[in-house]
Formats: sequence, structure tokens, C-alpha cells
Amino acid sequence: LPRRTMTVLKAANRQRSTSSLSLADLDEKHWSDLPKFVPHPEFRGLFAGSGSDCLSDPKFAKEILQLVPAATRNQGRSPTVLYLGTATYDLPAPKARQTDQLKALGCTI
Repeated sequence: LPRRTMTVLKAANRQRSTSSLSLADLDEKHWSDLPKFVPHPEFRGLFAGSGSDCLSDPKFAKEILQLVPAATRNQGRSPTVLYLGTATYDLPAPKARQTDQLKALGCTI
């Protein structure tokens, strides 16, 4: 990171320990020094606030498959889904509730 940005972040961290300043309180000019995040063009995702309810719904599973480029879908390959189960969702039963709809559509989890 540029020296100016590091100085600002260090100052914010020092001040945070004695006040309620957050990094969001820094003005835009300090953030303009940071490199812009540009995701890889093949990076896709569906992010649901209530994963258990959304991922157990067949409509969401179909929407996830729509993220796969048409050319790839038409090659007949099974999409691979990366499932990151947090808290108790890494246990077998909650994981199954969130991934069974994708498996039913032929996905590899």
C-alpha cells in the first residue's frame, strides 16, 4: 500500500482503540490510493443472506446454474459448486439441506 494510506490506516487503528472511529469514517481521498479490486472475469457467485432458506429452494439452485456460461453448460459437463459451510452448516444435515437441490440438478459439490 502507498505510504500515505498506511499512515492513515495506522492512525485510524490508534484512534479506534480510544474512540469509535471506523475505517468507514475515513474520507474518499484516503481510499483513492488503494488498488482497485477487479475480480477475475470467470468469478461468479450467488450470495444469500439466509442461506438455509435460499439454497433449499429449487429456484435458487436453478439461478446458480444460470451463472455458468452457456458455452460451458452446453458441453454437458457437470458444474462444480464450492460450498463454504459456516458455523453449523458444515455438519452433514445442514450441508445436505443447502446442497441437495444443486445435487439434484447434477452438480458436484
